[in-house]
Amino acid sequence: MSQLLRFVIGLVAITLFSVSLRAQQVVAVMNFNNNGSPDNVYLQNGLADMLTTTLATSQQIRLVERIQLEKVTQELQLGLSGLVDEQTAVEVSRLTGAKYVVLGAFMNLGKAIRIDAKVVETETAMIVQGATANAKASSVETADEAVDELAKVLLTTLPVKM
Repeated sequence: MSQLLRFVIGLVAITLFSVSLRAQQVVAVMNFNNNGSPDNVYLQNGLADMLTTTLATSQQIRLVERIQLEKVTQELQLGLSGLVDEQTAVEVSRLTGAKYVVLGAFMNLGKAIRIDAKVVETETAMIVQGATANAKASSVETADEAVDELAKVLLTTLPVKM
């Protein structure tokens, strides 16, 4: 194979790869706010991590690494305490290059935990999709199922296939 042909094939491959990356939506998932029992504070990071992992199964979406989100947030001297307001989350996401930010909250409802999530477009700060799911307060399995349910609904907002 001639050098010119190899060069052309390589150039085409690089072009196709870069077009593919541009087509992917960049999404940031913030810690979830705990609007319930202080005993559930661990869910702030836990739910966000579970949702990030579930969303990462889509090949057409790129996620901002949560450590990077933390760094940007700390630079803004905000801390990821879970008490980040919507406008701040949008600004943090913008600084990381995300087109969308996922914000969430959870609270106890008797023996259940209600989990709410919403997708906010960073350019407009408009909510483009919302979802809710319930989990048993004492069951990690139902929390995992609830996060999967949230991910499926939230992904309908983005032009991706899971």
